Amino acid sequence: MPKPVLISADWGTTSLRAFLLDSRGAIVDRREAPKGIMKVPDGDFSGTFSALTGRWLNDYPDMPVLLSGMIGSEQGWALAPHIPLPARLADLAASLHAVPLTDKKCAYIVPGLTTVGAHGVHDIIRGEETQIVGAFDDSPAEESVLCLPGTHSKWVTVANGAISGFQTSLTGETLAILSDNSILGRLMENSAAAENEKEEEIAFVQGLTRATEQGGLLHHLFGVRSQGYCRVIPRSGLRLYLAGILIGHEIRGMREIYPRLKSITIIAGHGIAERYGCALQFFGLETELVDGEAAAFRGHLKIARAAGLISNN
Repeated sequence: MPKPVLISADWGTTSLRAFLLDSRGAIVDRREAPKGIMKVPDGDFSGTFSALTGRWLNDYPDMPVLLSGMIGSEQGWALAPHIPLPARLADLAASLHAVPLTDKKCAYIVPGLTTVGAHGVHDIIRGEETQIVGAFDDSPAEESVLCLPGTHSKWVTVANGAISGFQTSLTGETLAILSDNSILGRLMENSAAAENEKEEEIAFVQGLTRATEQGGLLHHLFGVRSQGYCRVIPRSGLRLYLAGILIGHEIRGMREIYPRLKSITIIAGHGIAERYGCALQFFGLETELVDGEAAAFRGHLKIARAAGLISNN
């Protein structure tokens, strides 16, 4: 059995996922519970974490604990302030925020990142920073762009070994809200009702195509309802048609910010990575995939080593 060196946790709004990692970033053991930061009784974060990982804490009392995600927000265990760009691995490591886990042991929360865009609008990241540092070389020779799709999709610029810029799109959350809580969702049928996967893929590409046309996002969104009502788009494909419209508009907007972009690295799980890969290729971009979970583990190990919490061996 590989020797573990780090207790690593991704603690978000809806769930807590903890991992026991070896020196290569491989998972030795894992624990998971629906104990997101909004579901911790009486704000007892130390008790909640200890209840989930107590065996590890007992077996490895000197092992460092590193946390990332919304646990470092104002609604979490403690505020780990966002640090400004450009941000290097050493900057993240130097800004870890310690919280008391037991009487004799602290856990460390990775800070988020903040920047101000060209038009003076602030943007923030919390949680994805560990995936970013885990996905790129410490000193890449050229500027590269990463896409981290999800509830809040991030497009991140990495240059000269630092995270140098990022933009956020509210794509995934908008898809969920419109599908579950708006008039657009009333006609949607479960995708299992689709005759085959090809039908779903056609609907998604139709949504991407619609995003390239005139009329703007708001007009395109209402078309989800009317195309379903008039049976132009199968009702089992309406959610993917909507997803295509939203992702298509996201990519169009980001192409305006990155006009010379030819290739992009997607950091995500398999399913959403395939979806975004299809969309990015539709818009003429070459793609490379990095597994999001593996990138997060590598990022935690790199940050822990840079902070001196574990050895470099």
